[in-house]
Amino acid sequence: PPPQAADDAAAGGAAPASAPPATISSFPATVHPQGMPIWGWLPPQHALGPRKRVAIGQRLHKQRIEAYEPLTALTEEEEDAVIEFFDELQAEHPRSDSLKRLVLHFLTGDRFRRRLDAYLRARLRKGIPSLFRMMRPLYFQAGKCEIIEELLLQYNKHLEEEVSWFGPLPGGDAAPPALDDEEPPPSLLFTRMVTADHYDFLGDTTKALQYADSAIEHTPTLVEIYACKARIYRHAGNLEDSAKWYEEVRSMDLADRYLNTQCVRALLRLDDTQGGLEKALLFSKEPDSPEAANLHDMQCMWYESHVGRSYCRQKKYGKALKKFGETFKHFSDIAEDQFDFHNYCLRKTTLKAYVAMLRMQERLYSHKFYRRAAKDAIKIYVELFEMKARGEAITAADQNGDSRAEDMSAADKKKMKHKMKREAAKVKEEKDAKAAAAGGKVRKVDEDPDGEKLLEKDPMEEANKLVKTLVLYCSNDAATHVLTYDVLSRQGKWLHCLQSLIRLWELVGRDATAYKLVAPLAHFCFVADLGGGGMHPAVREVILSEMAPILGADKAFADLQALRAAAAKVVDQVESRIKGNPALPLIEVMYGVKCLKLAGRETKGFLENEWSPQGAFALKECSKMLNFFATEYGKDSQLWEKFKKRCLDVFPLMVAA
Repeated sequence: PPPQAADDAAAGGAAPASAPPATISSFPATVHPQGMPIWGWLPPQHALGPRKRVAIGQRLHKQRIEAYEPLTALTEEEEDAVIEFFDELQAEHPRSDSLKRLVLHFLTGDRFRRRLDAYLRARLRKGIPSLFRMMRPLYFQAGKCEIIEELLLQYNKHLEEEVSWFGPLPGGDAAPPALDDEEPPPSLLFTRMVTADHYDFLGDTTKALQYADSAIEHTPTLVEIYACKARIYRHAGNLEDSAKWYEEVRSMDLADRYLNTQCVRALLRLDDTQGGLEKALLFSKEPDSPEAANLHDMQCMWYESHVGRSYCRQKKYGKALKKFGETFKHFSDIAEDQFDFHNYCLRKTTLKAYVAMLRMQERLYSHKFYRRAAKDAIKIYVELFEMKARGEAITAADQNGDSRAEDMSAADKKKMKHKMKREAAKVKEEKDAKAAAAGGKVRKVDEDPDGEKLLEKDPMEEANKLVKTLVLYCSNDAATHVLTYDVLSRQGKWLHCLQSLIRLWELVGRDATAYKLVAPLAHFCFVADLGGGGMHPAVREVILSEMAPILGADKAFADLQALRAAAAKVVDQVESRIKGNPALPLIEVMYGVKCLKLAGRETKGFLENEWSPQGAFALKECSKMLNFFATEYGKDSQLWEKFKKRCLDVFPLMVAA
């Protein structure tokens, strides 16, 4: 049957959505209503829902893709009916791999073990490098991870025997086969590689590296096992060793663009932007070019995103904004290019492709690459605004501390500006003359390589432009409204901030204690100047009325004190959740601590003396928490050292700067 319409909790608390179209009845809800895959795009309204965090071993994983699994547990008779249904389809399509894999999502116990065993044996014998990727959705279903591990350990044990075999079938007690029927050597190799991926997914880095090293010792020429080892180091937080192994992988097959891309990404994670550029240009049309102009012409947005984030980590905000600006230009070009297709599609009567193109244009600015660039750029603009407020230097001229400019008159400043322009023009002419004398093509010179002109613009004005686009096209994304609040609260636009809070409250399931909402909510209730004389009484009345449903009140608040009293109850719930649940995900703890701080409550004593995080961890959340503690309390604080030690218990190879 077609998936049911999402309720308020699953759909983020928005108005009840209508039933999804019948065109997607054969697909998960994360498929676009028109039957088009939505990789990179925001999901439709009916598919909205909180991403599940699932503890698998020592790691906390997000279930990013909706799995093919029953909504309720199946009985034995129903499982037999599912097996019969898939067996009939397999008889009609004997070469289909998907039919053999999809049935695994609906089975449990011995039925699952038998089917999985048959599935794994054939593919390990054949040597399929992507086998673990196909198995990974099964880990999010209870009880199946243990069965997978039992089978893999059985395979490793028996394949290492004198006569290599996979071991007895489930429920059987077979003897080893004859020497002529033993398994080929690659079976052990790929079994070790899948086992290494398995333990890496569980967070057992030591065992994962042991199996990876044994696979390399077995066959030192297999590229995929070196890539597996590089992934293990990356997931363990050791980016330097990960980049070293990705470079080894790249050097083993210099003609593989994918392996080269992985090496570039690994270098950019280390903030080696020059090394990443040199590797990326190896597959461009102009490998000898010192600039990435060709990458820009090819609209290589993944590269611009990674380089921009690297510059951001290095505090080179001007260069980061230039890279994000290139991504914005790509989307503007795509929007302009649609005009070339209107007459063409109508003339050729390719109406299906024409309608698909129009639908794509309607949600163009909700694509992942645009959202990512816009969010990172907004965060930079907010940081620049804060730096200006603190009186810190932003541009290179400010950072160089040119004290003479402060003492100069307006006329002298103007003369210095013209002098600098003449010098820059002279340098440009010399470069062009040298290029022309050598018979080469005169290249366009970037007059602002460090993005200084972008840093001179008003950060709030530029952030407002991006926020407006995100609200218009990405209103289903919770991060849109968090960033909108961050930008508009600094400008004192409290009605717009109220709109962001309401929409965010709806997206998180109308739960006032949701971790994404609590920090902006506490800021609005306790820090924002809602009682100032500059606020119009009508605006204050709207705020007191519209905040009532969010804070659980039946009617509008009488005054600001009543609003803050209701908000204090929400903060109490957040505080009790942090103190009473040591297994709370770190990201929720971090936002909860921000909420308590904005509400004027002290948390440092509790965090230093009583807080002991338990359960599964995610590397990304650990890094965010370490950066938060470093910003709030400093890296020399007891709290930062305590949490770093806890992170190293889970990620022993993690490098914490």
